[in-house]
Amino acid sequence: MYKKRLFLILITNLLLSLSIVLYQSQPVKAVENSLTIKYYVPFTFKSDVYENTNGAVFAGRTIKVNFSNGGESPSSVVAYLSKEGFWQQLTVERFSKNYLITTLPLEILTGEYTLNVIISSFLGNQSYRTPINIEGYTQEELNELARSHGDGGGAAVEPLDDSPGVRLDCGGCYNNAVIATHPQDSQNILVVGYLNQRTDIEQSKDVFRVSHDGGQHWLSGSHPDGNFSYYNYPDALGITNPNPNRPEEANSFLISGQILDQVIGTLDNPKFGGGLFKGFVGQSEFPGTIFQAADVNQTATAEFIRLAYHPQAIPENKPKIYITAGTFDSQQNSTNSLFISKDQGQNFTKKPIDPHFDLNPDHDPDIWTVRSVDTSPDGTLRAAVLSRFDLTQDDPTKPNKAKFYLLRFDSNDDLRTLTTDKQGNTSGIEMQQGGYPDIRIPFARLAYATTGFLSKIAWNVWVGPDIAVNKIQGHKHFGRVYVVWAEPSEVIYRPLPSQFQQTNYGYNYDVYLAFSDDDGANWSTKQKVNDDPECTVSPTPENPTPPNPCPDQVFPSTALDKDGNLHITFLDRREDPAAAKYDVYYTFVRDSPDKELEFSLNKRINQNHISINIGGIGFDPGVYLKMVSPTGHIVYPCKTVNNSPTDACVAGGGPQFLRGDSNNDRKVDISDAISTLGWLFLGKDEPRCLDAADANDDGKVDISDAIFELGFLFLGGKAIPPPNKDTGLGPDPTDDPLGCNL
Repeated sequence: MYKKRLFLILITNLLLSLSIVLYQSQPVKAVENSLTIKYYVPFTFKSDVYENTNGAVFAGRTIKVNFSNGGESPSSVVAYLSKEGFWQQLTVERFSKNYLITTLPLEILTGEYTLNVIISSFLGNQSYRTPINIEGYTQEELNELARSHGDGGGAAVEPLDDSPGVRLDCGGCYNNAVIATHPQDSQNILVVGYLNQRTDIEQSKDVFRVSHDGGQHWLSGSHPDGNFSYYNYPDALGITNPNPNRPEEANSFLISGQILDQVIGTLDNPKFGGGLFKGFVGQSEFPGTIFQAADVNQTATAEFIRLAYHPQAIPENKPKIYITAGTFDSQQNSTNSLFISKDQGQNFTKKPIDPHFDLNPDHDPDIWTVRSVDTSPDGTLRAAVLSRFDLTQDDPTKPNKAKFYLLRFDSNDDLRTLTTDKQGNTSGIEMQQGGYPDIRIPFARLAYATTGFLSKIAWNVWVGPDIAVNKIQGHKHFGRVYVVWAEPSEVIYRPLPSQFQQTNYGYNYDVYLAFSDDDGANWSTKQKVNDDPECTVSPTPENPTPPNPCPDQVFPSTALDKDGNLHITFLDRREDPAAAKYDVYYTFVRDSPDKELEFSLNKRINQNHISINIGGIGFDPGVYLKMVSPTGHIVYPCKTVNNSPTDACVAGGGPQFLRGDSNNDRKVDISDAISTLGWLFLGKDEPRCLDAADANDDGKVDISDAIFELGFLFLGGKAIPPPNKDTGLGPDPTDDPLGCNL
C-alpha cells in the first residue's frame, strides 16, 4: 500500500511539473486579471469580509484564490508565481470548483509577481493569471524572525509543562484543542485537537488523547470507522446518563467535530460533514455517527461545531444532545443549524437557527455564527452569538459597535426570542469598541517590533464569547449565566498599507467576565479578568508601533466547577508584546458566600514562551480553544520548535494546596489541627479549602482529621496523602465533594 501510494505521488508530481513546462513553452491563452485573492479564513470568520484591500499580500500567509471554472469540478489544479527570470510552483493544499488554497513561500522576497493557475477538468484546460504584489522577507528580517521567536526565558509561576506525562505527543492537536473531564470521575480526562489537512488520512483517527489517572499518563484514542475521518472544529463533554435501562452508557465522553467523508472526498478534494463520537469512561475508542452528511457539491457542509448535553431535559426528562454548526446548502448559502438527538446520538433532527432578528426597524442586524452553547437548568439550549448594530452608518467617525446576545430555546427546541429587559428592549452586553466596516474582525498585531516585517502581520485572535450556566441544585446562584470574552480598548481604523496587513485591527485586548441572574435579560457590570497593569499607550498613524505597547489578552475560555466557581484561561502577551509570542494564564473565580465574586491572581501555566506561527495557516493556535475543564485541567499549545508550537500540554490549573494546611499558611503544623477543631467545635471560620483540611483524605472533614494530623506531626503516624510537603502544592487527586475555594 505504501509503495503504491508513493508511486502515485511521484507520477502526480511529474505530471504537474510537465504541465508547467508545457504551459511555459506553449502557453494556453490565459484569462487576465481573473483571480481574486483573499487571505484564507475558515467559515466562522466570514471570509467574504476579509479580502485584503491594503495593496500587499504577505509571504508566509495562506491565501484563498477564487476563479470561475464554469461550474465544473477540476481534476487537477496547478499554481505558480512568475516574473522575469523566475518561477516557483506553489503547493495547492486543497481546491474546489471555484477556489484553491495555497500558502505563499515564507522566504519569498518583496516584489511584483504574476500568479498563474492552470485548471484541468472535463471541459479541458483553462489558464488564469493576475498580478500579485507580495511583501516578503529579506535575510535581515528572517534573522529578526528567528530572534523574536526564540524560546524566551521568563520565570513562570509554578511551571507545570515539564511534568512527567504532561506532553501529549499528538502533533497538531494543539490547534483548536478542547479538554473535558468526566463529571463523576475527574481522573478521566479527554483532549481532542485539530488534524492538519496535509496529514495522512490514517493518522486522522489518532487525534484523541485520554487519561485515566488525572493527567499523569495519556493514551492514544481512536475511532474505528472506515468511511470517514475526524478532522476539525472539535468540542467535547463528559456526560452521565441516569437512565437505569442503559447502565452501560452511564459514564461517557461525547465529541463533536467536522469529518472528512472518504467515500466522496479526499485530502486533495475534501468533502466535509459533521460527526458525533462517543466513548465510555475507561476506554480509548470512540466510534462515530453522522449528524450532518457531507455534500458532494460542497467542500464543507458542517463547520464550527459546538456541543451541549443535558441528562434530564424537559419535557420528557430524558437525555438530550445539542449540536450547533454552520452549514451550507448546495447553492453555497450558509446558515446556522441546530441538531438535536434524543437517543444518545444515534439519530438527529435538524432545525435552522434564523440568523436575523429585528433589533432596529431600520436595519437587519446580521447575527453571526453561534460561538458557545450550554443548557439551562431545565435542559433547554442557550447559545451565545456576537452581533453588530448601527449597520446603516458609513461614517467612520461614527463607528459600529457590537453586542453579545444569549439565544434562548424552548422545550421544543425553537428559538423563543432574543433576551429582553424588563421594558421589553432587546438586551445584550455591549462591547465598548469601535471600528469600520466591521468591528468583529478579530485582528491584532502579530508583534509590535519597531522595525522589520513582523509588525505588519495580522494575528487572527479568538474573542469569544464563552458561556457557562450554573445548574447546581440548591446553589445560591442556580441558573446564573456567566460569559467571558475579549475586547480591544480601541480599533485602529484603516492603517496605511505600509503599516499593516489588514484594513483594521484591535489594540490592547482585555478579557472580561459578566453574568446574568435572569436568563440574559439584564447583565452585571463587566469585570476585567487579566490583572496586568492598566495601559494607556496608543498607536497613531505616525507611530503605529509605539515603544512599550499595550499587551493583548485573547482566546478566553471558562468552565464552572461542581461548587459554582469559575476556571478561566486565556492567552496573554504581557511579558513581551513586541515579540511574536504568548503565554497561557489561568484565573480562579470563587463564588464567595459573603462577597459577589473573588478573583485569584493570574497564574502563568507554561514555562517557556510559545511562538506564534506565521508560516502556517495563520490561525495558530486555532480559531477556537476550550482550554479549561470544570476540574481546572488545562490544555494548551507547547513545545515550540522552529518558530511554532508542535504539541499540546496538559496542566492542573485548579486550586493548589497542601493537604493538612487547614489555615492556608502554606505549611503544615499544630496550628492547622487547632484551626480545624476551632471550626468544628468553637464556631470559628470555615477553612477556605476543605480539601486541605481533609488531612486523612477520606472525603470529609471531622475530628479524625485533626487526630490524624497530630499523629503524623508528633507520634510518627502515617504520612499525609498528596499533595503534601514532599509532592508540593497541587490539585486534589481524589474525587470527593469537598472543594477548595482558594
